[in-house]
Amino acid sequence: EKFEKTREVWCGIFRLDIPSLVFYGFFGTVKLSGLLALVGVCGASYEANLYGNICWLVLLLASVYHHLKKKESPVFVTACLAIVLLRLLIIVGAVEAAWHFLKAQNLMIAAAIVLAWLFAPFALFMTACDYLVAFKPSAAPEGLREKFEKTREVWCGIFRLDIPSLVFYGFFGTVKLSGLLALVGVFGASYEASLYGNICWLVLLLASVYHHLKKKESPVFVTACLAIVLLRLLIIVGAVEAAWHFLKAQNLMIAAAIVLAWLFAPFALFMTACDYLVAFKPSAAPEGL
Repeated sequence: EKFEKTREVWCGIFRLDIPSLVFYGFFGTVKLSGLLALVGVCGASYEANLYGNICWLVLLLASVYHHLKKKESPVFVTACLAIVLLRLLIIVGAVEAAWHFLKAQNLMIAAAIVLAWLFAPFALFMTACDYLVAFKPSAAPEGLREKFEKTREVWCGIFRLDIPSLVFYGFFGTVKLSGLLALVGVFGASYEASLYGNICWLVLLLASVYHHLKKKESPVFVTACLAIVLLRLLIIVGAVEAAWHFLKAQNLMIAAAIVLAWLFAPFALFMTACDYLVAFKPSAAPEGL
């Protein structure tokens, strides 16, 4: 049943009724040849390795797409895609080049660069979703359109304006893209550009956490992204380096106690804020809270 839905998705895209035998026979053969190339059965040549990698990269990208199209979780295939993509970057030499580049940098600068590129795929995905819903909503999965429509309604309700989806998501997509480009250094390696990218995404993700709670959706993914961006901001403004030097000057047990206190502080602050919100402005609190 699951595979039949997949076949229907691709038959709908290509407007052909491809028999199951032909469809899965072809893709099974492509997958097998890619796997054999990956594990070295077709030889240890660079070309065979590259073929196996690109073959599975395309197949897994397509798999992520049709999982979303069928409203199924793409977590497993996305994890597989990450493994295959990492291997591709290794065999083309990108990982080794990046490692030598990072080793030549100051530790804090290297950490900021790594966090920016760690966050970049998620930022690119969120930006692409905004542009898709803004400029070609018919191509977006129905679940994504519904989710984004609820988000738009939340913010339109706050600002008491009915902002068209094209304007709303076109604007936020552009803001996200400019912030992402600044984060990864496309606008130069200046402190100002890096700071702009960080603050831009910090504000966007704080807003995203808020509207996820408002819509009674899990904010785990956006909160994880927020943590990455916040940590990078603390690095580039020098707070992490200053804290490190301060802790090194302390007794080990005192330093551990300080770290644990600050590790706990965000959760304590969240619980405190919830108390005050319910106490002094209950109308602004999510219904579930």
